[in-house]
Amino acid sequence: MYEEIDALQERDQYYVIDYIPYDTDDPRFLELEEYFERTYLPSFAEKIIRIILKTIYRFPCAIYVTGPSEDDDSMRLSEAGDTPSRIERTPNNVEPASEATIPTAIPYDTDISDYPPAELAVIIRRIILTDGPASVQVLCSTPHRERTPRFLISLDGGFSVTIYGVEGQPGIIGLLQQLAAQEGLFLKHRSER
Repeated sequence: MYEEIDALQERDQYYVIDYIPYDTDDPRFLELEEYFERTYLPSFAEKIIRIILKTIYRFPCAIYVTGPSEDDDSMRLSEAGDTPSRIERTPNNVEPASEATIPTAIPYDTDISDYPPAELAVIIRRIILTDGPASVQVLCSTPHRERTPRFLISLDGGFSVTIYGVEGQPGIIGLLQQLAAQEGLFLKHRSER
């Protein structure tokens, strides 16, 4: 799993989902970015949740929560200081009544793609709002006649949403542009060349 994720992340062409349509190197922008982090990040998280959920119900995907070290084998989803616990989940066909019934911890490096939407939403929200050290890696397959290429959506916390492996796939790029635009966000191409 890590080899494929690493290989995709090493590509010099990728896309980001951003809240502004332009690029800026203006140092004054940091003041605006700090303001957005304090006030807009929860709204951004909800938009990204909707994009991810729509994507994983369109393409076959594996979803992993990756962690900062091998010493900590689960991501805490509850407040600091709580007793660590393994996940206790609701059955897939039962939606939790409230966020209080959502799991408090999940193991790193485990495919969570079979979790119900409410649980995935809580995990994604926590990753975005806590801005690390964990991340969510959504590895999607795109069926094709001769091969099954994969693309990766990497959520690293905060406003960091990066998409790798979609170059040369205009159908996927178009869909991601539509999903971003529907949420008032922007899909922007990046190149390290």
